[in-house]
Amino acid sequence: MCHTNSMVVEELHMNSRKEKVTVSVSPELLRAVDSYVSDNDSLSRSAVFEEALQLWTSTFMDKFDANYYKNQAHELNDPAWSRITTEAAKRIWNSQEGE
Repeated sequence: MCHTNSMVVEELHMNSRKEKVTVSVSPELLRAVDSYVSDNDSLSRSAVFEEALQLWTSTFMDKFDANYYKNQAHELNDPAWSRITTEAAKRIWNSQEGE
C-alpha cells in the first residue's frame, strides 16, 4: 500500500484509540517538555510526545522513501534517473510541507 507521508501521519493522528506506554527520557528533555506544557495549558505531556512521534514518523518515512528511490535507480545503473527521481521526490515532499 502506498501512502504519502501526510496521509500516514493523518491516519495515525485520527486513530482515536490510544495505547499507554512507558518511556525513559533524559531529565533535560523532560524539563523542556514540562516547560512547554506549563506555557500551553491546552497541552499535556502525552500530546507533546505524540506530536514528536508524528514528526519523527514523517521524517523516517521521507528517509525511507528517498532511500527506496535511490536504490531503485542504482539497480537500473542509471545516474540520470537517480537525479531525476531524487529531485522529483524532493519537490513532492517540499510541496507537502506547506499543507
